[in-house]
Amino acid sequence: AHAFFKPIENFGDSLLFNYKEFMSEKHIYSSAYIPSDSWTLRDSKMSFTRMGFLVQKKAFHYFKQSNISEQSLAIIYALAFGNKSLLPANTKQAFASSGAMHVLAVSGLHVGIVSSILLFLCMPLRHARWNVVRMLLTISGIWLYACIAGMSPSVQRAAIMFSMLSVGVLLKRRVSSYNTISAAAFISILINPFVFYNVSFQLSYIAVLSILYGVPKIQGLLYSKNKIIQYVWGIIVVSIAVQIGTFPISIFYFKQIPLFSIFTNICVIPLAFIIIATVFVCFIPSISTLLFFLLEKEITLLHTIVAYMHEIPKSTIAVSVSKSSMFVAYACMILGIIVFEIFRELHIQKEGI
Repeated sequence: AHAFFKPIENFGDSLLFNYKEFMSEKHIYSSAYIPSDSWTLRDSKMSFTRMGFLVQKKAFHYFKQSNISEQSLAIIYALAFGNKSLLPANTKQAFASSGAMHVLAVSGLHVGIVSSILLFLCMPLRHARWNVVRMLLTISGIWLYACIAGMSPSVQRAAIMFSMLSVGVLLKRRVSSYNTISAAAFISILINPFVFYNVSFQLSYIAVLSILYGVPKIQGLLYSKNKIIQYVWGIIVVSIAVQIGTFPISIFYFKQIPLFSIFTNICVIPLAFIIIATVFVCFIPSISTLLFFLLEKEITLLHTIVAYMHEIPKSTIAVSVSKSSMFVAYACMILGIIVFEIFRELHIQKEGI
C-alpha cells in the first residue's frame, strides 16, 4: 500500500481542545489514509492485551445470546469490561453530564468488587496455612481481570495497590496508603513513561489522593449511629473529596461541571456494585436465566436514573480554562493544604502544652 503522511494539525479552536498536543502525548505526530481494499487484518501473536480482548469478545457473545437489549449490552460491556465502543453518543453524554461517567471507567470500584468476589470464593482457604495460596489466587484473579479490562491506567493503579496491600497484610506489616499510591505511580511510569500524559492516569491518581486526604477531614463533620445515614454520608463525603480534587483537571479536559453529581452517585455507586457483581455471577449456568432477567432490570434502573439527572434543566455548566489556569488552581490547593497542616500542627502542639 502507498500512503502519504501528513502532520497532525488542530481543527477549530485550539484553546478548547488542542488535538495536536493531545496526539503528540500519544506519540502520534502524523497521519495517513489507506483505502480498505488496500490492507488485510492479520492475526497477531498472543499477548496479555490480545488475550483480554478475546475474553471480552467471548463475554460479549455470551450476554448477546441471553436476549439482553442492545442498550443494556453496551452498558454491561462498558461497566464490567471498560469497553465503551458500543455506547451510543447520547448515552455517553448522559453519563458525563450527570457526573456518573466514572462508573464506566474500570477502576478501584471494579477491582474492589472483583476482589470481594474472589475472597468470597476463597473462603474455604481461611486457615492460616492457606494464607499465601489465598493471596496468590486473589492477586492472580485481579491481574487477570485487569488484562480483560484492557489494562487502563486506572485499573492498573488499582491492581498494583491491591497487590501491595495484600502482601502487606500477609506479612503483617503496616502499609502506608500514600507510599502505596506513590509506588503504583512509579511502577506505571517505569513501564510506560508517557502514561503520565494519559487523562485516565491523571484523574485516577488525583481522585485517590483526594479521597485519602479529604475523606478523613470531612467525615467527622457528621456522625450518626444510623447505618443508612452513615452509608449515604460516606458516599457524599467521597464524592465531595473527589469533586474538589479533580475539579480543575476535569474542567480543563471536559469543559463542563455536572451540578448534581453528588446526588447521582448516591444512587449510581451502590447500583453499579450490584450490577458488576451480577455480571460475574451470570457465568454460573444453573442460575444464569434468572440473573439475566435481574441484570436487565438493574441496568434499566441505572440508565433511568442517569437519564433523569441528565434531563434536569441546567444540570451542567459549560466552562473552559487554560492549562496554566489549571496549574495555578492546583498550586493554590497545595499551598492551602500546606498552610492548613502547619496551623493544625501548631494547634496540636499548643493543646499538648
